[in-house]
Amino acid sequence: MPTPHRYNIEVSAVSDKSEADAMLGRIAELGYQACEKTRTVNGQTQYAVRIGPYNTADEAAAAQEKLHEQYKAAYSEP
Repeated sequence: MPTPHRYNIEVSAVSDKSEADAMLGRIAELGYQACEKTRTVNGQTQYAVRIGPYNTADEAAAAQEKLHEQYKAAYSEP
């Protein structure tokens, strides 16, 4: 039986680890479990911040929308 697809949301991908770590902290404050993945793109190290996994694309899309609204409310300038 094939493995079911799992969906993750990439919240941010940056070259500054401290910036990625700060994003992880902000997402955790909003109640999400996030992880940081390191990758190399064109010889540059990037730190990708992701949340998930979700079982369906619809669940992932709903979580992305909710996170966007919560993040905007918590961290945007008035």
